[in-house]
Amino acid sequence: DGTPSTTGSDRRAASEDASSQLSVCVDYITRTAEKLGIHATRPLWLPQLPRTLALEELEERFEVDYERGTAAVVGLVDEPEKQAQYPLVIYIEKLNNLIVAGSAGCGKTTFLQTLTLSLITRYTPEQVEIYCMDFSSGTLRPFEKAPQVGGVVLSDEAEKTRRLFRMLEEALTERKELFSKAGVGNFEEYRKINDDLPLLVWIIDNYFGFAEIYGDLEESFQKLTRDGVKYGLQTIITCNHLNDA
Repeated sequence: DGTPSTTGSDRRAASEDASSQLSVCVDYITRTAEKLGIHATRPLWLPQLPRTLALEELEERFEVDYERGTAAVVGLVDEPEKQAQYPLVIYIEKLNNLIVAGSAGCGKTTFLQTLTLSLITRYTPEQVEIYCMDFSSGTLRPFEKAPQVGGVVLSDEAEKTRRLFRMLEEALTERKELFSKAGVGNFEEYRKINDDLPLLVWIIDNYFGFAEIYGDLEESFQKLTRDGVKYGLQTIITCNHLNDA
């Protein structure tokens, strides 16, 4: 009928040529908008959360209200329905102790590492003292070199474990007497009149492992966690299930 035939390669070439022309047009419009100071339309979604994120990036990108108290930046929160992304900040002094529960490999130890790193990069040993009991992978051990970390105890270090318990018990006894003399009822009130006491942070990675080996220290643990918050001792533990704690 006289109509010229087209091949698959001809159609592909025409499609690529159209795409190329469209790309050139979009590039031109984009450059023109930039020159005229025209801002891009608000995107439907914020960028995806990165697979890895450095603490420095969070601090540069967002403002953290450090006036609220001793703060640890531990992650980035994404709320797509609210078009919001903001840092996950834990104000240690505002806690009533903390349990981090989850199955093996979900990131509990990584959370503790991030929390510890955040604290030691911002606060001095006069402001925060950290004591770790690592009954998991042993990856908290490198923090022992930091001046803010009083020690890292592993599961097979029985004498160090018991010594740490004695030290924490003595610290609470001393603080009770000090608070009584100062006429204050808790750590927050004491810090308003004096800043000579650091916040004590006690970390136990894998509480079930600790309880299984040192069951005779359970009563002391309960007392320290019950009374400690009032006197500036915050306990942070990890476990696989809440029933383990």
